[in-house]
Amino acid sequence: MTKVNSSDELDIFKTAISLPEYASSIGYERVEQKCYGKTVFMRSGTDRITISTMQSGHAVYSTIDDDKDSGSIIDFVQKKEGVASLGQVRKILRPWAGIVEASPKIRKIKESSVKKNLQNPPISSSSEEKKALVEIGLAELKTYKSAYLSKQRALSAQTLDAFSAQLREDSKSNACFIHRDHLLNEITGWERKNAGFTGFLGTKALFMHKVDESQPTRGLIIFEAAIDVMSFFELGEFEKTDLLVSIGGAPTSYQLDLLLELAKRTRYAAIAVDNDDAGNKLASRLETLFAENTIGFDRLLPKNSDWNDDLIEKKEVEMGFKIRTTKSKKTTAQTVVPSTKQSPVSLKSATLIVPPKALQEKAQAARIDEQTKSKATEKEQGNGKENDPVQAGSIVEPLDLSQFFNNTPEPLDFIWEGGPLAGTVGALVSPGGAGKSFFILQAAAAIAAKDDPKADLLKLNPTKAGIVDYYVLEDPIPVIWHRLYALKNAIDSEHAQTLLVENLRIRSLIGSIGFDLSFHDQSLQIVDASKGSRLIIIDTLSRSHTLDENKNGEMAGLLKELEFIAKETGAAVIFLHHSSKSSAREGLGAEQQSARGASVLIDNARWGAFVQTMTADEANIHFDKYEENPISFTHDDLRKFFIRFGVNKQNYAAPVKDIWLERVEGNRGILTPIELVKVERKSSKNRGKKWTKDS
Repeated sequence: MTKVNSSDELDIFKTAISLPEYASSIGYERVEQKCYGKTVFMRSGTDRITISTMQSGHAVYSTIDDDKDSGSIIDFVQKKEGVASLGQVRKILRPWAGIVEASPKIRKIKESSVKKNLQNPPISSSSEEKKALVEIGLAELKTYKSAYLSKQRALSAQTLDAFSAQLREDSKSNACFIHRDHLLNEITGWERKNAGFTGFLGTKALFMHKVDESQPTRGLIIFEAAIDVMSFFELGEFEKTDLLVSIGGAPTSYQLDLLLELAKRTRYAAIAVDNDDAGNKLASRLETLFAENTIGFDRLLPKNSDWNDDLIEKKEVEMGFKIRTTKSKKTTAQTVVPSTKQSPVSLKSATLIVPPKALQEKAQAARIDEQTKSKATEKEQGNGKENDPVQAGSIVEPLDLSQFFNNTPEPLDFIWEGGPLAGTVGALVSPGGAGKSFFILQAAAAIAAKDDPKADLLKLNPTKAGIVDYYVLEDPIPVIWHRLYALKNAIDSEHAQTLLVENLRIRSLIGSIGFDLSFHDQSLQIVDASKGSRLIIIDTLSRSHTLDENKNGEMAGLLKELEFIAKETGAAVIFLHHSSKSSAREGLGAEQQSARGASVLIDNARWGAFVQTMTADEANIHFDKYEENPISFTHDDLRKFFIRFGVNKQNYAAPVKDIWLERVEGNRGILTPIELVKVERKSSKNRGKKWTKDS
């Protein structure tokens, strides 16, 4: 066994211990089909993690359903096993690293010499010396109050306040921009800047800023210096969910690892380094990194040499005088080329550049190679698919029309008569509280327990039995419990109950911050969890993403994610959605475009249906066939127990008639089909006395 100083132990734990092996020892299982490269996918029950090995040799884990649960093997022991004491963590991990505790022999660093080195730390400092410098240096830092950033860099007081958590000042009034390692959750050092001075103390990681920490990160924008991050922030050319990061000059290999890890978890990446020779060389390096890892990216160029120059120029125009006497030479913007990936980053003062053609070809070749290897593996395992999933932005081969001309097609596979087609996306729209969740639950039960006719309470006549995956994002478990109990009592069949337990998979995701269909990774997880499914339900759409529902472009992207899920699983995907306030108020819920938000939600769905409470006008002309008077004649509130279900968009079949359903009082919301008859008033006199039934 090796003897080491306790001060070196934590670093040894991070590199010497196999994190996948340790995770296996406490019950995590490796999922081979989802492992790739240096990334291992593991799960223990519902807890799913990925483990990656960085170029530095450190192994880090990330929890798929909790962005905050990540880090090194030390964090893993503390968070996954509930070991709060670092001393206890050491005792657990020492046998794994082959370490026994040495006699106390701690490196002595005199505080006086440390303070002397804070302004000019030795270039060849060891890792431990740098950590000591950072630890003591942090205690020396104070709130930033100098005038350099405001007077010479034109940064407003509001911007300085927004960055107060990452901005400090040292004893020589240098502005200090804190770098953090988000995987190890620790401060590693800081960029230092002042008039005529640029430096760094400690080890470089990332200077990071995000406006809305409550939402998942959607975009990654990379800068050379922290001042550029703050200038870009003040120019306002970003989304609140974008993560702005600075690398503090030329990046180390570990910084590239950190950037790559972040880029894989975002929807887009933008390279916003300086518009000069050094910046172009750095951009080329980052472009190569992203292209080799098949990550889409854009290049954002300031009009001048950097973003602070752009901000100063803007302020000088607004104020009518020079902020500083010497200004960086204005550069010639590069030619704008249409981007291969749309980014919500504003381009008011930026020029957008796509990857060079050679890099695009390299990325495409890597993607094709990955697909070829995946397909070969599937064939070896006997699971080869006839068609690989279409990758974003790729072009597939044209269809072989002779196959379609020479073979009789199979009948279209609708999941119930008049319902959505398997492998497509549909929408069920209604005002809140109208009964759409109960309707879809009863429809799910009819499919999951089709072998027992009693389960088809709605008389939908499902075409095949199958598994139903129901993702509940709106209702808490006690509400789901009440609905299921009412469903069980209404069906009243032990056989059907057994089938429902086997085939109806309900997942309660209310309050789950990690669930977000804005990200393709979430779609892949649903595909993995919903294998063999006949129907997949998303209840409700508004809680499944963090996009703007009023923007057609963003909703078109969201529908593509749902289409991907439908295509990969072969299941019909139905999302529940609310109707707009105006259509609900005016009783227009049956209209195809009654849905709230962007029109593309219904335009791109292949099937659309509605659930609507009976309107006052409908109550005047409908009555139960066993009653003598219309529904409104008995009591105006009686109409609220009647719900109309109809299909207002069916792309692949003939229209179907609407059906009326009754919410039977005392049956806890269960919907039952009822036959209502339209009536015509025979005479304007004696209202409610003379009616002619019109069936």
